[in-house]
Parts: sequence; C-alpha cells; structure tokens
Amino acid sequence: GMPVHYGRIRSQARRRALVDLVDGLTWWEAHVFETAHPASARHTSEHFVRARLLKVALVQLTGEGGVTGVTLETRSSPSRGLDQIDLRDRSVIQRLQDQGLVSPGVDMTHADKSEPLLWLADVLAGARSDDICAVDPGASARLAHRMRIVRVEVGRRR
Repeated sequence: GMPVHYGRIRSQARRRALVDLVDGLTWWEAHVFETAHPASARHTSEHFVRARLLKVALVQLTGEGGVTGVTLETRSSPSRGLDQIDLRDRSVIQRLQDQGLVSPGVDMTHADKSEPLLWLADVLAGARSDDICAVDPGASARLAHRMRIVRVEVGRRR
C-alpha cells in the first residue's frame, strides 16, 4: 500500500478514520516521548531536543523495556545521500553504548516510509499533535489506553 503521511491528510474525517483503523489493530502499544513544555526554537535547537528525547527513549526502552531493536524514520534520501540527522541519531546511541547506558547489542536502523510500522508511529504522533495543538482536541483519546506518554524535560541549548 501507499505510505501513510498523517500530516498530509487535510480532512479531519479522514484523520479520524485513520485513528479508528489504528484503534482496531490489537497488537500494538506505544510509548510516546514528548517535551514537557513547548521547546522554543529561539532558545533550543531542534537537534538538541531530538537527541534528548532519543536518549531518554533509548535508555528506558532498552533497559526496563527490554527492546533490542529500534527503527527510526530516516531523513536521508537516495538523491541527497546520508542525512546529518541520521548521523546524529547514530552518534547518540553510540555515546549511550560507550557510557554503558544502552547495551552494545541494541541495534538501531533507519528506514523510510516503506516500513509499515513507521506509519503507525506517524498516526500516533499526528493524532497526539492534533490533540496538544487543539487542531482536533481528543484526537488521540481513542488511542490513549495503549499510549504511555513520557514527558521529558528539555533545557535550553542553542
């Protein structure tokens, strides 16, 4: 099928139908890592926020969660080659492994939208954003019983 891009779906009815479809899938549970407060672009770099969220997620999921493989959506493309964001992600996990915070056996890969599990993550993140930003209050309520929200403090860093 076609990759799912929640943000590109303009119709609220279609977005809700997608949330209903995801709600009907019984085999998933999610941990959503988000900033505890809106991160000001003026005071906090996007790279810093991503690295901080990734660090907390990797330590929690691979430690107490027992996760041994992580797939992130790539920012690379065949035409542009390997993206700096993907390289930074790899440096985050490498640093955590060097510090003993993440097992050296944990494998992290990047995949594009041809990976269907990334569609699920896209819908969850999109519905959560619609909820928080009051685009569609309650958008993620149908999924909340299977979503563990983890709020991460992100300090200021330029």
